Amino acid sequence: MRVGVSAKERQKIDTLYLVPAGSSIADAFSVIQAAKGYTIELGKILLEEGIMYKTIKYTFTIEPFLLDDGMGGYELRLHEPIPKLFYIWSAFKDLQRQ
Repeated sequence: MRVGVSAKERQKIDTLYLVPAGSSIADAFSVIQAAKGYTIELGKILLEEGIMYKTIKYTFTIEPFLLDDGMGGYELRLHEPIPKLFYIWSAFKDLQRQ
């Protein structure tokens, strides 16, 4: 898979695009089978683009799309991030209330 980002506002990435690529393309990411599905190791590119996934929880919506040449891909639209510490603390407080 090749990975692209929204070109509208380069300072803040809000969308990632995943497009199938041939195995001969050097900058493509491999899709790897995991225990319950498939995964793409995007950690390096996410950090390079300022998406601090290790300390911030991101959720996203996945939508399929078609390019002009008819090739399909996936659009990952990021939602408002939540600091992981806050997310963990909120989950802990919810558990205490139960």
